[in-house]
Amino acid sequence: MSSRDVVFLIEDDKQYLDMYQQILDSEFKTVAFTSAKEALKKFKEFAPKTILLDLNLPDINGIEFCEILFSEYCTNTDVDIIIVSGETAPLSKLTAFEAGVADYLTKPFDLQELVYKVRSSVQRKIKEQKLICDAAESQQLIYTTMEQASQYSQVMNFFKNLSKCKNIEEASRVFFESMQYFGLKTSIKFKLPQDTYFRCDGIEISPIEIDVYALLEPKGRLYMFTNRMIVNDEHVSFIIKNPPKDEHSLGQIRDYTAAMIEGLEAKILELYSQDGMGKAILELAENIGELKLGVGQHNKIINSVMTNVMLEIAGSYHSLEMTEPQELFLNKLIEAATEELSNAEEILVEIMNRLEDLKLQMEKVQDAGAHKGFDLEDSSDVELF
Repeated sequence: MSSRDVVFLIEDDKQYLDMYQQILDSEFKTVAFTSAKEALKKFKEFAPKTILLDLNLPDINGIEFCEILFSEYCTNTDVDIIIVSGETAPLSKLTAFEAGVADYLTKPFDLQELVYKVRSSVQRKIKEQKLICDAAESQQLIYTTMEQASQYSQVMNFFKNLSKCKNIEEASRVFFESMQYFGLKTSIKFKLPQDTYFRCDGIEISPIEIDVYALLEPKGRLYMFTNRMIVNDEHVSFIIKNPPKDEHSLGQIRDYTAAMIEGLEAKILELYSQDGMGKAILELAENIGELKLGVGQHNKIINSVMTNVMLEIAGSYHSLEMTEPQELFLNKLIEAATEELSNAEEILVEIMNRLEDLKLQMEKVQDAGAHKGFDLEDSSDVELF
C-alpha cells in the first residue's frame, strides 16, 4: 500500500467519524464526510480505493448512495464499499450485497476488526486493479502482435508479388496495393531506363512534385519533410504523403518501407538487365540472319564465278595450245582454290553456329532471370529486417 491510498469516511455521527480518522490516518489518506451527496461530488477528484459508509444517513441512505455511485461515477472494480450499520437482519446484508457492497460491519465492532477490514479492502482493490491493468496490457500486446504479424505478412506478399512483375507498371501496381493496405497515399519514381512517375490514384504527377523528387533524392534513404516522407534508393524513390503521426506507427512504416525500397531497387535493376538482354538477343538474331543471308549470297556468287572460270578454261585448252603438264598444273591450281573457298565457307558456317549457341545461352539466362523471384512460400525463417 501507498500513503496516497485514499479512504472515504461517510458518517453523520461526528464522534464515530473522528474515531475512524484517528485509527486509520496512520495508514491511509482519509477524507471525511457527513453528507453522502458531498462525497459523491468529491469522488472523481480523490478516486478512493475504499469507502467506509454508514447505512443510515440523513440525505440519502447507504444503498441509494451505492446505486448512484455505480451508475453515474464508477463500477465496483474501481472502489470497495464497506457498510457500517447497527442492523443485523440478513435482509439488510442481502440488500447491501445486491447494491455492490464488498463488506458489512455491524455495530458495535472491534476497532482492530475495522482496521483489518479497511486494510484488506484496500489491498484487494490494488491487486484487482493491477490485474485489470495487466490484462489490458496483455490484450494490447496480443493486438499489437497480431497487427505486426499481419503487416509482416503483407510485406512478404509484396516481395512475392514484386518478383512476378514484368515491367515497372506492374511493379508500381504491386507497390500501391501494399501502400493502400497500410493506409498510405504515395507516388513513386523509377529512374531506369528513364525517369518515370506514377501516382496511387492514377493521375499524372504534378510538375512541382517532380521538382520535389529532384530536390530530396540526395537527402538519404529516409527523409521527413513537413508532414511527408521520401524514401530513396539509387534508381527508385517514393513519397509518402500521409505518414503516421505517432512514433510507434511511424517507426514500423520506416522499417517496412526501408525493406520495400531495397526490393524495388533490385527489381528495377533486374528489369533493366532483362530488357537490355532482350535487346541484345534481338540484335544478335538480326545479325545472324544477315550473316546467313550474306554467306548464302556470297557462296552463290563464288560458285557461279568458279563454274564459269572452269568452263572457260576447259573450253580454251586447245586454243591456248597448252601442253599437258600446263593443263595439269592449272587444274590443280583451280582445285586448290576451290578447296580453300570451301574451307572458308565451313569457317563461316562454324561462326554462325557459335553465334546461334550464344543466342540460345543468352535466352536461357534471360528466361532464368525472368522466373527468379523471392522464394517466400517455403521459407519459415526469413528475416525481413
